[in-house]
Amino acid sequence: MGGCHCATIWCSRISVRKRHVAFLIAILSSISNIQTVRKILPILGNRFLTFLSNMFTDLNLTDMECCYKVFRRKIIQSIDLKENRFGFEPEIVAKIAQMRLRIFEMGISYYGRTYAKGKKIVIKDGFRALYCIFRYNAHRAPLPLQFLLFFKL
Repeated sequence: MGGCHCATIWCSRISVRKRHVAFLIAILSSISNIQTVRKILPILGNRFLTFLSNMFTDLNLTDMECCYKVFRRKIIQSIDLKENRFGFEPEIVAKIAQMRLRIFEMGISYYGRTYAKGKKIVIKDGFRALYCIFRYNAHRAPLPLQFLLFFKL
């Protein structure tokens, strides 16, 4: 009896997976325009970087790369900043999390620029942000990852 129950659960999981795959294929087939892909990839990349940063810093930010951050003068002057481009966001979030300061998020209105209007972020900036997430949160990483980061940095 227990075997049949497990088989039923297993079969239902397979059908759920097939539905998810079909949904993903439908989404990918609807993205036939390269302009649409150029709009979606940065959004997915940003969500992934925010998820990874939240995982390492034990925060629950909705958008790590929002670029709007307000600090008290005493706090921001006490932080030794090293990054100057898109690595700034993961660095400042990691260092603020290490200081155990209270973070408040507020909603903002934002209309993003297109590449034609001067948007400057490219995929290498995403990889730099990923590197900075690992670099400035290395002490919180699992030991094998710490070992790798120690010899790469």
